[in-house]
Amino acid sequence: MRILKFGGSTLRSAADCLAVAEVVRQAQRRDTTIVVVSALSGVTNALLACIAAAEQQRLPTLRARLRQILRHHTVLLRTAIPARLRTPLQRTLVTAGEEIEALLHGIAQVGECTARTRDRVIGYGELLSSQLIAGVLRGKHLRAVPVDARQLIVTDADFGNAVVDAAATRQRLQTAQATWRGEIPVITGFIAATPDGVPTTVGRNGSDYSAALIGALLKAREIEIWTDVDGVMSADPALVSEAFPLEQLSYAEAMELAYFGAKVLHPRAVIPAIEAGIPLRIRNLGHRGFSGTLISSATGRWARAVKGITAIADVTLLSLEGAGMVGVNGVAARMFDALARAQINVILISQGSSEQSICCVIRRQDAVRARRVVREVFAAEMARHDIRRIDCRNDIAVVAVVGAGMQGAPGVAARLFAALGKNAINVVAIAQGSSELNISVVVAAADATKAINVIHGAFHLARRHVNVVLIGKGTIGSKLLEQIAENQERLVRDRDLQVNVVGILGQREGCFTPAGLKVRQWKKLVTRGEASALSQLTKTLIESRLENLILVDATASDHVAARYPEWLAAGVSIVTPNKKANTMSQPFYDRLQQLIRRRNAYYHYETCVGAGLPVISTLQDLIDSGDTILQIEAALSGTLGFLFSELEAGRAFSAIVRDAHRRGFTEPDPREDLSGLDVARKLLILARTMGVRCTLAQVAVEPLLPKALRRGGTVAQFFRRLTTIDDAYRARVVAVAKREKVLRYIGLIKHGRCSVRLTAVERDSPFGSLRGGDNLVVFTTARYRTNPLIVRGPGAGPDVTAGGVFADILKVAHLLTTG
Repeated sequence: MRILKFGGSTLRSAADCLAVAEVVRQAQRRDTTIVVVSALSGVTNALLACIAAAEQQRLPTLRARLRQILRHHTVLLRTAIPARLRTPLQRTLVTAGEEIEALLHGIAQVGECTARTRDRVIGYGELLSSQLIAGVLRGKHLRAVPVDARQLIVTDADFGNAVVDAAATRQRLQTAQATWRGEIPVITGFIAATPDGVPTTVGRNGSDYSAALIGALLKAREIEIWTDVDGVMSADPALVSEAFPLEQLSYAEAMELAYFGAKVLHPRAVIPAIEAGIPLRIRNLGHRGFSGTLISSATGRWARAVKGITAIADVTLLSLEGAGMVGVNGVAARMFDALARAQINVILISQGSSEQSICCVIRRQDAVRARRVVREVFAAEMARHDIRRIDCRNDIAVVAVVGAGMQGAPGVAARLFAALGKNAINVVAIAQGSSELNISVVVAAADATKAINVIHGAFHLARRHVNVVLIGKGTIGSKLLEQIAENQERLVRDRDLQVNVVGILGQREGCFTPAGLKVRQWKKLVTRGEASALSQLTKTLIESRLENLILVDATASDHVAARYPEWLAAGVSIVTPNKKANTMSQPFYDRLQQLIRRRNAYYHYETCVGAGLPVISTLQDLIDSGDTILQIEAALSGTLGFLFSELEAGRAFSAIVRDAHRRGFTEPDPREDLSGLDVARKLLILARTMGVRCTLAQVAVEPLLPKALRRGGTVAQFFRRLTTIDDAYRARVVAVAKREKVLRYIGLIKHGRCSVRLTAVERDSPFGSLRGGDNLVVFTTARYRTNPLIVRGPGAGPDVTAGGVFADILKVAHLLTTG
């Protein structure tokens, strides 16, 4: 025997009903088949709306809603059932409409609806659905008969959530089964009756439970729950784009997921199946070739710790706090007894070992009543100030992480909380049972979607991914986008990492798309985008609820850099070649370091000093491993390296600067490089990374330009005046060449002091042998005293700088997406 249950989501249209008939036809060829149906899609809610209109005595609204319900059934009757079978069904529909209207008028007369009457009214949805589906099956030459479950399932009189009498129900089912020989019963889900025949319901969405109960009592081989998704998903696909159907779940895993909000299955539906040891299978009517999710006593082959993540919204955190609770027996018992007597269900409980607080999660609709009854119970303690606060917090959600693989697996909780922490998601409360099947966390409701996505990725239930926002679409920004576009597919294939560019901001225009931009088309997208609003960026990022956010600042702007603390505090990681933030005032820099140490986000700035060279990372490794830095000597400007290398070849100073500017080697204003300020910033960044407290003004700098050329006028005007110093530099190069030396612009950090000077060095020394735009950094340390550690390579150019930024993005991506 097989039980086939069809939910309302599979009964939307005539096409759906005909698909149901085909499923039943195929099933009955192999097994004795029993069909259980919910009301047609939306009908139960429509009947509840009719009840609400009746209670408010809005009779025109009531009649209009009822006509709409009947019209919906009539359309399906005419389009899915042959004409020869319609007449008796039309009479049934008319009779049901009259009965419903009479009940609703009765409600309107007294202005309220009892739970008993509510059960009777909303049960008509399943009664009519059973009649229609049986008619559809008969139209396909299947011997089907509608069956009213009120004649089969016996319950108590707890209207709205009745408890089944299993023994009495089994007896009635077995008696009825004997009369179904060769017929396919189409049984109403959800509804039942007391022993006296008074209609009841077994709880909202209880048709799953009805099907499981019938299957268990009749010892079915399998119970199939047909819906509109491919099975129980790893997460809600409306919230997580990469959610996927789970092949197999244990009963316990299914119970946990269903209880904590997985909408495919009613939590109570699993209980009869567990007791009878009958497998349930969740299947998709729109994807009948897919096998769906099997729920049984086995967990199946699954290599990961976590199988699914789900959440409950519309809940409230009820908290009880006070020092007077410590060591006092019965506080928790009194609290939960009060809630139980008020018929308030507790979803989750959490208590600290200090016993100074206890909290629980309840349905939001129960919050006011719950707070009142608990305050009444603890009125004396509050008067004595033993209990300081009894409060409700409504803006929360419960996120549950479920999987049998968590049992006995160290590090699961650590990975969970690390992933949330890296994305600046605060955990308000935690609960985990001794079964280790479920870890539940309470988070702000606004963070729930982000939390689910973060956890889904952290436990490798989805491809690792980061979301990148780029500020600055100039030379480096454009090159970076090219490199991302060229490597996106390779990163997915080889590293299981998706780099999504979700935003690009220029000076005047920008675009932001949480779903991700087509990077190869970024110029068109930005041009058509909205005006760039840097001041609104933090708000935009927070409201997007995107996880694993990395902001890339590819500008040289002070204004952008000044916002770094704001973004880091919001949990947004930053990657940048912009030197301004690390060279602002000492208090600003200290604030940056405080935020970085809090580990809410990551801050990588490798390209601020050596473009694509590993200068910062080498220095940090030396410091982290306990080495002592004695001094750093560095040629840190690829632009100036190119300049002095070309001067040796006899070219004019002004011509070389123009050439470097054209190639993108210099800052947008080359006076930044020639003033020595750019090198001074890089040196200051190295010094501060070492822990030296120093400001830009304290770096002794020998500029390469006379004072008259360092300031004032446009870049074009500067270039016109630059030729005035060509002869002076030509003479200086010739003079040092006579001593077998060359000119190099070298920075020095020693004894906590920083200086940058134009220095004559031996032609065959490491600095003297530099050519083109190469940089050179010499680390003299306690370990590398006699043979210093040298880092050398290209230190300028859009390609290498963009490549260095891209490398930093990938490093941060690894930190964000791995446990």
